[in-house]
Amino acid sequence: MKITHLVCTDNFAGVERHVATLAAAQHDAGHEVTVLGGRQDLMRQAIARPGVHLRAAPDRRAAARLLLGPDGRRADIVATHMSDADAVALASPALAGIPVVSTRHFAAHRGATPTHRWLAEHLQGRLSAEIAVSEYVAQAVGVDTTVVLPGIPDRHNEMSARRRSALVLVAQRLEHEKATDVALEAFAVSGLASRGWRLAIAGRGAHRGELTTLAVDLEIDSSVDFLGHRSDLETLMAQAGIFVATATAEPMGLSVLEAMASGLPVVATAAGGHLESVGGAEGAALFPAGDGRAAGRLLAGLAHDPDRRDAYAEALRARQRQHFSTRALASATDAVYRHAMAPATSLADPHTTPGRSLVVISLEPWDRVWRRNQHLVHGLLREDPGLRVLFVEPGTDPVHAVRRGFRPTPGRGLRRGPHLPGVAPDALWLLEPTKLLPRRVDPRQDERWADTVRRAAEQVGLADPTLWVNDPRGAVVMQLTSWPTLYDITDDWLLADRDPATHQRLRRQEEMLLAAAREVVVCSPSLASTKSADRPVTLVRNAVDVAAVTRPTARPPDLPSGPVAVYVGTLHGDRLDVLLCESTARALHDTGHLVLVGPVALTSDERSRLETAGVHLLGAKDHRSVPAYLQHADLLVVPHVVDDFTDSLDPIKLYEYRAVGRPVVSTPVAGFREAADARLTVVDRERFPDVVAAGLPATDRFPVGADPQVPTWADRVGEMSQALRRVSTGPGPGRADVPLQVRTRFGHAAVQRLADEHAIDLLHIKGDALDTSVSRPGRIATDADVLVRPAHLDALLEACAAAGYQSSGRFTTSSPFEHSLTLWHDLWGHLDVHRHYPGIGRSPADAFERLWTDRLTTDIAGVSCPVPSLPAQVAILVMHAARNPAESQASADVAHAWHGAGRDRREQVRVWVEEMQAEVAFAIGAGDIDSLPPSPERELWQAVTEGGRVREWRARIAAAPDLRSRAVLVLRAPLVNTDHLAHELGHRPSVLEVARAFVDRSRRGIAEIVRAGGR
Repeated sequence: MKITHLVCTDNFAGVERHVATLAAAQHDAGHEVTVLGGRQDLMRQAIARPGVHLRAAPDRRAAARLLLGPDGRRADIVATHMSDADAVALASPALAGIPVVSTRHFAAHRGATPTHRWLAEHLQGRLSAEIAVSEYVAQAVGVDTTVVLPGIPDRHNEMSARRRSALVLVAQRLEHEKATDVALEAFAVSGLASRGWRLAIAGRGAHRGELTTLAVDLEIDSSVDFLGHRSDLETLMAQAGIFVATATAEPMGLSVLEAMASGLPVVATAAGGHLESVGGAEGAALFPAGDGRAAGRLLAGLAHDPDRRDAYAEALRARQRQHFSTRALASATDAVYRHAMAPATSLADPHTTPGRSLVVISLEPWDRVWRRNQHLVHGLLREDPGLRVLFVEPGTDPVHAVRRGFRPTPGRGLRRGPHLPGVAPDALWLLEPTKLLPRRVDPRQDERWADTVRRAAEQVGLADPTLWVNDPRGAVVMQLTSWPTLYDITDDWLLADRDPATHQRLRRQEEMLLAAAREVVVCSPSLASTKSADRPVTLVRNAVDVAAVTRPTARPPDLPSGPVAVYVGTLHGDRLDVLLCESTARALHDTGHLVLVGPVALTSDERSRLETAGVHLLGAKDHRSVPAYLQHADLLVVPHVVDDFTDSLDPIKLYEYRAVGRPVVSTPVAGFREAADARLTVVDRERFPDVVAAGLPATDRFPVGADPQVPTWADRVGEMSQALRRVSTGPGPGRADVPLQVRTRFGHAAVQRLADEHAIDLLHIKGDALDTSVSRPGRIATDADVLVRPAHLDALLEACAAAGYQSSGRFTTSSPFEHSLTLWHDLWGHLDVHRHYPGIGRSPADAFERLWTDRLTTDIAGVSCPVPSLPAQVAILVMHAARNPAESQASADVAHAWHGAGRDRREQVRVWVEEMQAEVAFAIGAGDIDSLPPSPERELWQAVTEGGRVREWRARIAAAPDLRSRAVLVLRAPLVNTDHLAHELGHRPSVLEVARAFVDRSRRGIAEIVRAGGR
């Protein structure tokens, strides 16, 4: 990939440092990189790669001139940094057809002046994608972005706290927004000067004189050193005892990340990006913004306890290596760039893109306000890389918009979905149709709409998809196409207040779905009760992204000052009791504010009444921003209408409110009415305003009361995946509807019974076989995995076949490592049989004997099952992550089992890895690839994790142990993996299908070689 970075400056500050680090990492990943801008001598020194081309671009004129040359015209992608660079790139005629990706480094909207803001607004739509350097920045910029966290090279300083100097270090610009005066106050409060500690402040800026005076006033000037600009910060960090970061709105803070990498304890403001860097570590030393006394207490506590400093420093270093490495930065950025480079109109051929496919008829659009459908679809796409989805949004209605006084806009039609972490560019497509006329004028519009959906599915190459209907209108698509259908009922629209014609249409469509859908899913017990009268239904309740909701965030700037009662959800008259909101806002007139956060679907009269009563309507928010409003509420409220319609709901806010743990006041609506929670008060609408007023202000703050045990969307993804699988494959003879969590445990028990009967040695690995100290809370197992003694492999496969297990593949085609075979049983689900474990360098027989000697046992579904030792369980999870995409469930496993482990456990794991000769796979899984020397094995693992079939086969051939193995691989490389093709097609491929796949395989291989410059 030819990448051109543009930053219109001649400086070398945080943005330029970020660009230099990224450019170096991209160069190391094999890309051709050019950097336009930044102070050239310092950029060259920071990049330290002769292959990265540097050009001076100190202003917009120079940048525009360079883009007209080969640096612009020949680029595959142009990456811009800061608003000047955005404007120059988007205005350049040389970049027509070349994607431009902007990285947002600051927590603010574009444009410092009205003119700049106008220009930014009009150019925004031409950007192919936008990256934010932190969740904090993503929440603040007001546009759809992908968060790619900064990365820095790992540092290997292991100096203990007792060997470090008694030095508190500050490294930042001496400007007002950095609040360096707080560091001086903290040092004075800590009393460390009297114990021989010194405060060193590295950096320069306009605030220097005031800070010098303040040091004198605080009587600490004799213990404070103003170092000015320093080029040896790495050395200072290797020697210092504590690092202090005081900025109140830091987008991320590279100096903090460098301190973390240096094993330096950090005391930081509990705001901005610090909450994501330091805040994610256990025992984070965070203080309220501007509170020098609190910072001083933290300083004193750390200074007095060297053991605590060492433990905290190790936690920070582990967090940096897991989440802020240069490899992770380059890999995540590369994924965004490749998505931006994928042509928006490049639609797939169903003959060359076989695989599972899904058409979702949604009640809600795919936008920045995520609801049930987005969470489930994203989870399904991440869990199944072969899945492709057409997500059909509600159509726009220009005539209705005009009647309501809004500007009419046509639908955006068929387009590629946004970049989603861990999801391929071709996996998600969106369709937003346009409704041209009312139904009474155009009675056949539903049929034409259904045909539009059918043709869109054909255009994106979805052959025989499964239909997932959330909007009852999808019945028309089901009738037109005969696609196997799942009806997902999240609201009982038959109980909503609708005109007679609409009610009749909804009833007719639901009757069709209940009669013909292969499976019906409902989201609430109430719906299960009412809909099961007509046919069997499956309950798949709502959930919450617990990690996102409970991650500490800064107070949103548009949240009114003072105590606030907050409601989060779509503002619609079907749910929201508008009169109750008015009376509640008036009751809070002297004590606080009622704030409603969410998309506004109210009438103009309802909106006007609420605003007149003093209600704050903040509008729709990016799903990343929602946790901030929940966490900073004094009180969370549910002013819902209580009727048959709302009784059918399973409110997502029930899970969000529980997870964040703030006090809640609700009307007696379904979900909240039945919940048993000491922080929840359910009252009738007459007493609601007074109870809310009495709850302000709050007596505690988040995270007091937070509940991380609330069901997560990962739980629901597994349940919905099983339902969709039943729809697409049919019930099958003798097949039982066993919940996934039960099926996988029974799968372990069943294969162990077979092993006991036939004297077969096997070990249960991963999933339900993990010890509770190793398994991440909320982890979902989707199959049973076993590692069998190599000499017993044939006996196990024969026993499984006799017991009804079926295989559709071979070891040689299962993966580049040819290590496992997947079996299926109608009762016990999937079983992965491993004949060796990828990454272990010892022979399979020796490795198994070592594992068997140290084995433990655990009870799974009432059967005693052999499992590896605890260090082996951790190592196997980490090596498993090396074969999985970043940000998948495997990454979360590593964060918990390895990075979250204590020192003793980590040392035991290191010893095991060395004994089993598993250093390469383990280092890659742990995110520590930079510690490995170049080798064929490292190249193979990188090829597997980073993609590219040609690169993978080259690496497999290079890593083969002998000449004969290499020759076999060379002969197999061009051939189609017919087992994989059969899995994608759902049947054994015909000769024609194999031929088509061969042509596509060759075309893709040639294209990959061309993209790589023939290498």
